[in-house]
Order: sequence, then C-alpha cells, then structure tokens
Amino acid sequence: MVEGSGGGVLGPVTLVATGMVRTNFAGPHLWSAARFARQAHGLEQQGLAVDNPPSFYDEAKAYVVACVMLSVASAEAWAGEIAADPAQYFPGNAAAPAAMTELVKWSSVSRKYKELARLAGDSAFDVDEPMRDLILLRNKLVHFHAEYPDARDVHQDVEDRIKVRFTRSPLLHGSAPLFPDAVASYACARWCVETARGFIEAFARARGWTHPWTKPVHVANLELPTCTP
Repeated sequence: MVEGSGGGVLGPVTLVATGMVRTNFAGPHLWSAARFARQAHGLEQQGLAVDNPPSFYDEAKAYVVACVMLSVASAEAWAGEIAADPAQYFPGNAAAPAAMTELVKWSSVSRKYKELARLAGDSAFDVDEPMRDLILLRNKLVHFHAEYPDARDVHQDVEDRIKVRFTRSPLLHGSAPLFPDAVASYACARWCVETARGFIEAFARARGWTHPWTKPVHVANLELPTCTP
C-alpha cells in the first residue's frame, strides 16, 4: 500500500522487474562432446566383443565426428563469450569494445585467441600444437576433400599431424587409412574433449579468468572412461 501526499492511501502498487539471462554455449558444447565420446566408447567396446567389429563402425564414426566438431565449437563459443564482456575481461582498455566487435566476425579460432591474449597484455601468445591439430582435424572434416586411397595429397597432411595424438579405431583393419576412416576411435573422441578442455582452462588460468565449468556438477559432465590398450 502507498500513502498519498494528503495522507490518504492510494492502494496497492505493482512493481514489475525484468531480468536478463545470456545464453552461453562453451560449456554445453563440450558437455555434449563428452557425451558423444562416451557413446563412442560404449559402441567400440561392444564391437570388440563380437565377431564382426566393423558393423559398429559407422555409428561410432558419427559420434566421433560430432565430438570433433563440438570440441572446437566449445573453444570458439568461449571466445565469443569473452568478447561479449570487454569491460569485465579487459578493464581500462578503451580499444577492447571495438576489437571485440571485429573479433566475432573472424572465422579463425587461433586468430581469435591471439587477439584476446594481446588485449590482455600477452602479445607473444600462440595456440598450442594439440589445439592447432584439433582445429585442423575439424577443418578437414568440415571442408572435406574426397580422395581415392592412391591419392593422398590432402589426407596425408592431416594424418601426419594427428597420428601422434591418439590411437586408430580398433574396429577397422590396419590397412584402413587413419584419415578419414580409422580416426573414428574413442581415443580420438577423448583426445578432442581433453584437448579443448585443457586449452580453455589453461588460457583462463593464465589470465585469472573463470572458465565455463567451475561448478562440480559441470566438471562431472566431462568425465570420460579411460582408454583401453
């Protein structure tokens, strides 16, 4: 009830408050990648327990490819989330708002993080090799160039980069090329999640920032089975 200027009661007053919640995707993208990785692990284990393992390959491949895409998408989404709050991440830097407006238009993940680091005072920063290899794998799948087995000009390049990162799919014969076939392993899916997670956490830690999965319930979403030999 509100009292009027003459001492009388004017009656009830209704106050309306409006709140805004921003949707972020860095966390959900990586949690989804981890879920697909767990699915790939289950299928791989089922396939190894039967007489015809390749029959499980196509479905496992779908999960692994999704994991590759979402892991890189998580890193790219977090760059966009930082760009949305220049005053929080780059206090006192008058150039940051305009730089962030430009940054979100870029397609290169590495370029985005180099710019974020520069604005935070680290002009020497570069994306680490595992993350660069993950981005390369994602790019080669998105912009896929079909090649016959005897023509490995494009595929050999990415294969040489990723062959030291994870073990090949145990569901395929050893003669199958690593890329684009035997790359569909749980080991690859796990490597994708761990690489993107490690990159984001290290980038945040070096600058005193908070990464997207600080809550225990969110960390639990990223738990993955160990790789079997």
